[in-house]
Amino acid sequence: MDKYELFDAAFEEALKGCVAEGPPDYIVKNVTPSKKSLNRVFTGIALSAITLNFWGLDYILPFIGTILSILGLRALRKENKWFFGCYVITVIRALRLLALFAVGSTVYSSELRDAFITVSYFSIPVMFVYLLLLRKGLSTLQHKAGLIPDTKRMNILILWYVLLCILALLQYEGYILVWVMLIAYIFIIRNLYKLSKDMDETGYAVEGAPVKISDRTLTCIIVASVAVICLGANILFGSYDMKWEVQDTAEHTEVQQIKEHLISLGFPSHVLEDMSAEEIKECEGATEVFTKSEDHPVNKGRKVTKTYYYPSGNVYNSTSTVYDVKELRITGVAVKLPAETNTWKLIHHFEWTVNPGFHGTEALQLWTMDGRYDDWRDKTEATGRVLYSKDSITYTAPYYFSGKQTYTSAFNAMFNAGPSRDTFAAFSLPDEGERHRGYLTYEIEEVEDGRIVDSWIHYAHQKIPFMFPVRTALESRMQGRWDDKAFRTVQDALQFDVDTPSGNAEGF
Repeated sequence: MDKYELFDAAFEEALKGCVAEGPPDYIVKNVTPSKKSLNRVFTGIALSAITLNFWGLDYILPFIGTILSILGLRALRKENKWFFGCYVITVIRALRLLALFAVGSTVYSSELRDAFITVSYFSIPVMFVYLLLLRKGLSTLQHKAGLIPDTKRMNILILWYVLLCILALLQYEGYILVWVMLIAYIFIIRNLYKLSKDMDETGYAVEGAPVKISDRTLTCIIVASVAVICLGANILFGSYDMKWEVQDTAEHTEVQQIKEHLISLGFPSHVLEDMSAEEIKECEGATEVFTKSEDHPVNKGRKVTKTYYYPSGNVYNSTSTVYDVKELRITGVAVKLPAETNTWKLIHHFEWTVNPGFHGTEALQLWTMDGRYDDWRDKTEATGRVLYSKDSITYTAPYYFSGKQTYTSAFNAMFNAGPSRDTFAAFSLPDEGERHRGYLTYEIEEVEDGRIVDSWIHYAHQKIPFMFPVRTALESRMQGRWDDKAFRTVQDALQFDVDTPSGNAEGF
């Protein structure tokens, strides 16, 4: 080796000493994002597959999973066309989830539930396409990294999804297979994480796709967009579209004599003024009127503790709830009609004496005589309307929904009881104005020797301004709920003995 060769060798050695052993870790992660990105994709799959129907996790987990999938695939989308296809599908699924959030923030979510169920059927084949593309993308990435493509793990995951769909189609309700599937799923996802670790150990450098905004900024934008859309949808469509009209002041001109006669029998004038002219005409020739009125609280009240001292020296503390304000007044009226059979017209009237703050929806449920007593039956369907006053003007509107509904409450389901069928009315009230009120009325007739009239009304009031997903007061009543964070139900009964002389009956 001559002196020139020695000089070149020394120069190369000096250059090696001047160059760092490798770039910092944060640079390596940005240049070779395969492990981090793949782990995000696998975590997204894990969170989107399992449905937990409590604490809102059926919405939260898929939402987090979709965000992680987007972040992971947008870094890998330039690596091969298969990852790009997965990225496109993930964006489409994210838009579907966004629409689900928007609809879930409105009172129409239950009405559109069937449409979303139909759409969800199409999401099943889309999910299989996504997994097949991901399988191909991973095998291509392994080949580039110098590894033998291993598709066994993805094949097992696809098979797991096939078995899951079969169980869903069979409507399997057991727990053994569910636990087996869940444990198997955990092992499958765990093996997929090992795949990303194997890729990282090869040192294969994946060049991340260029992005204009960081992952953190994109996540904040997505979360903020969903929050704004949900809040906006709830403000615009969080209550029913009621058809309010100004009440005609001359509406009762033709029935003035009937009104005077009913008032002379003891019919409450404030209830009579709210009824339509047609309903008042149906009371023509009435012979008896029974009425009952009671104020009900919808607030929590306050706790009062009283201490009792006994001669023996014992001390007893008694705690009770005291309601300083009772906001909801419910008045029941029964009118005996001139008919061949013993026929009564029953009116359940409600009026808010204090505005509790009206949010979203309200609902009424009737337990009529029909089906509960053999000696009475419903002669007519229930009718009625809602009203409120503002600046000495009365506004009226029909119920958004009124009629009979077949349902199975949680109570019925607990005891394997069959479905029930009751009369319901759904509506919304404006927060403006005063004297928010309404009623339901129907007729009953005697089948046998009926003595006791027993008609019940349940009023479900929404207490909070926003919930997600939106649950209407009507759904709350059908589920048999009484008092929870979102709704408070007030119960009132119109009960009396038909043999009691007119004017003496106060109910019982």
